[in-house]
Amino acid sequence: MRLALIRRQFSATGGAELYLQRLLKALVAAGHEVHLFAESWQGQAEGVKFHAVQAGGSRADRAWHFAEAVKSLLEAESFDRVLSLERTLNQDVYRAGDGLHRVWLERRRQFAPWWKRPLIGRGAFHRRMMELEEQTFNPANTQRLIVNSEMVRGEIARHFPAFPLDRIHLVRNGVEVARFQNADRKAARARFGLSEEDFVLVFVGSGWERKGLPWLLRYMEGQRHDPSLKLLVTTRDRIRGSVPSNVILTGPLSDVESAYAAGDLLTFLPIYEPCSNVVSEALASGLPAITTAMNGAAEWIAPGVNGHVLDDPRDMATLGMHQSLADSSGPSRSHRRADRSRNERAKHHPRSRAGVMISEAHAAAASRLCLACGMCCDGTMFQIVRMQPEDSPAKLTELGLRMRHRGGEDWMEQPCAALKRLCCTVYESRPVRCRKFHCQQLTRLSAGEISEGDALAMIASTRFQVERVRELLAQCGYREDGAALQEQFERITSTPVKVELEPELAETRQQL
Repeated sequence: MRLALIRRQFSATGGAELYLQRLLKALVAAGHEVHLFAESWQGQAEGVKFHAVQAGGSRADRAWHFAEAVKSLLEAESFDRVLSLERTLNQDVYRAGDGLHRVWLERRRQFAPWWKRPLIGRGAFHRRMMELEEQTFNPANTQRLIVNSEMVRGEIARHFPAFPLDRIHLVRNGVEVARFQNADRKAARARFGLSEEDFVLVFVGSGWERKGLPWLLRYMEGQRHDPSLKLLVTTRDRIRGSVPSNVILTGPLSDVESAYAAGDLLTFLPIYEPCSNVVSEALASGLPAITTAMNGAAEWIAPGVNGHVLDDPRDMATLGMHQSLADSSGPSRSHRRADRSRNERAKHHPRSRAGVMISEAHAAAASRLCLACGMCCDGTMFQIVRMQPEDSPAKLTELGLRMRHRGGEDWMEQPCAALKRLCCTVYESRPVRCRKFHCQQLTRLSAGEISEGDALAMIASTRFQVERVRELLAQCGYREDGAALQEQFERITSTPVKVELEPELAETRQQL
């Protein structure tokens, strides 16, 4: 087959670049005629014809100019299939390895200082990127989507509900297992100035602010009392500010497996990462990994078996607890070595912990679903939450919740005042019924009937329908008063409409 692949820029290091290198090599080996369209290329790809794409302009317009230039070049030739690794205007297959730009902006707002949040995403660059993203996820422009995590599949379903779910395919990132299992630990430690008594955290990645390195540096600043705890940082970025003395900077490495070989625990805390290769590489090296729920690669983690997933990358207390647990495991530091695979690591855990591990994995998935939904709290499903004997209405009122009392009964009004950006701000003190409530998606996920991606897709589809219902209710003259959606619907439809007098209202009612 005559194949065209698209990637704006290519370098020797980086997850997407390594993925593309392996893909090109495999396609050439399979006998395909392979063409790569890119602005620039470092190194050579044997058997691949390189097409230089000229795309000038400002930072805001450059991605659009590249997409338009590639479209023109492709129209001048004939290919059996076009696979893009960039947001472009027309392709048979788009691999969404970079995730969604709009979700990245959501995460930036979530973790930015309060005064900076209104400014995030307001520039021309971000506006143009989201416009281009809309073109890419238009089902008329792209026939198939490849995602590398269930997390990204759910994000696409939530933000682009018009794209058919049966045209979104999950293909996990591959890893060269043999490469990461044959590095020499002793030589690697000597190379980076580490002793066998050191306990070494490893961070690998560029775009260090997005990937949580500032929090790790702050954590290491507070760990100077432990002279044997080290952080090995492999990045091509220039780090602003001072670096604690217990942090070792390696710069970019072509043999990144040596960094894993030297380490004891991968610590990778991104605020948004579609599916980081570093997690699978670390696991292949035998290292446990601590990452965040904002990383699609968290789906590889079985908590308590091969690592842990943090709900909040700023949660240094939990990071410290799991670092200490990993540090204390095994007979001694001098004899500790991570097992060679996830299955090997699992063999060394008592069977009595299996239930806890499964429970933790389910809890992490449930947390991601709830943060994508919120419909049990925002007035979509319920109008009130009845208090139970264990609840304290007075304390809940102090927390800012809207409590009511009538006929000897206490209840909390919905939408919940504690719901902020789909996140519960009183989670540890929430009412009993909130703690015990399990929606159908959580129940089916727990039973193994659906995957996390299936649940996220259902949530996204439902939220889209809910917003449409709210729009139609408003067109029918309904004024929002905090009632549950079902009650709003019943109030509107209980009033008859005469078609001959109000034809437009009757049509809207019919749509509703």
